[in-house]
Amino acid sequence: MQSKRWGEIFYGCLIGLCAFLLVACATNGQKEQAPVPLPSIQPKVNLQQSWKHATDIVYPGPKAWVLDNDRLYVAESDGRLTVLDIETGHPIARIETGLANLVTLSVDGADLVLADNNGLIAVFRLDEQFSTANLLWKKELTSKVMAHPVLAGGKMYVRTLDGKVYALDRGEGRIQWTREKTVPTLTLNGVSDPLVDQDKLIVGFDDGELEALDLATGQLVWKATVALPKGRNVVDRLVDIDGTPQIRQGVIYVSAYQIRSMAVASESGHILWELPYGSYQDSLILDDSWVIITKDSQILVVDREQGIKESLMQSLLYRKLTAPVAYQGFVAVGDNEGYVHLIDIGSKTLAGRLHLGKNPVVALLANQDHLFAMDKKGQIFSCAVKSSQ
Repeated sequence: MQSKRWGEIFYGCLIGLCAFLLVACATNGQKEQAPVPLPSIQPKVNLQQSWKHATDIVYPGPKAWVLDNDRLYVAESDGRLTVLDIETGHPIARIETGLANLVTLSVDGADLVLADNNGLIAVFRLDEQFSTANLLWKKELTSKVMAHPVLAGGKMYVRTLDGKVYALDRGEGRIQWTREKTVPTLTLNGVSDPLVDQDKLIVGFDDGELEALDLATGQLVWKATVALPKGRNVVDRLVDIDGTPQIRQGVIYVSAYQIRSMAVASESGHILWELPYGSYQDSLILDDSWVIITKDSQILVVDREQGIKESLMQSLLYRKLTAPVAYQGFVAVGDNEGYVHLIDIGSKTLAGRLHLGKNPVVALLANQDHLFAMDKKGQIFSCAVKSSQ
């Protein structure tokens, strides 16, 4: 077992070194684009910080936390799970799970699904006082789990970094079926969450393909090519689907890195329309619109029915925006200079912003009353909006 782990570490370092060299060659020494200066705004609302909580998250980002009812669940180092009260930011519980550094998690009632950086996935059940978590089962998979596990019916669906999809029995962790895809030589560091659609599991892969798998058997129902690799070097040919597909009224909305976004019929896999804009992170459905953050932080708003570009905002260009979330009638995004921005999509204007500090904001979560931000150091902030007087 130990030799296997050292082999994985060596392999990971080798791939990382190759990726660095490939990117360096592909960019020909060009410097990264500087973020555009923030424009002055006439705020429609005041966005204020309510509380801040420091964590020990090893992998800060959208996979490291979950918002469930009135609690935030945070995956931290050394197998520790922290549960925060969303009103105060105070820890309700700190639970030592005995796992290694936690990568991601999912919550379903009292059941917690946790995955660590050694490829171990485990299910715990919390007691009513949040004082203890009893281990129900754990299982070692072939690679690190980089996506939120999805619970549906009596099964759990899990994506791993080596291109595999597992269906596990939720009660005991037995593998029901496995789907495996060849991973390209160079990929982005992430994978999209699986999406359950009636009797199908919708999965986006690193080769730019979207697949619908039968929930019961894992057999391929249909596949759609979202993007094909193009370009003279491997960096230009990246087509990962790292943003979780969205579904509304029988239509799946999905983006591949760099070059394409599209709408796909969920029953047949038929491509309804496509646009020459790509993304590497989650998108947002707002009524009749689809909001996409491109790789250079353009904010693209698309008519869902016809695939027509409604607007393309460039006021936050090159600011490495987070995935968008809906909050209080606005679209919220974070940036690499520690700002959270509220965008009025209707008027295509910046409606408010808040500076949280010097660290980049890497993820947002929101419900009706709260907006939460996580920065690159693992600090979590709660923000609240108040009407301007």
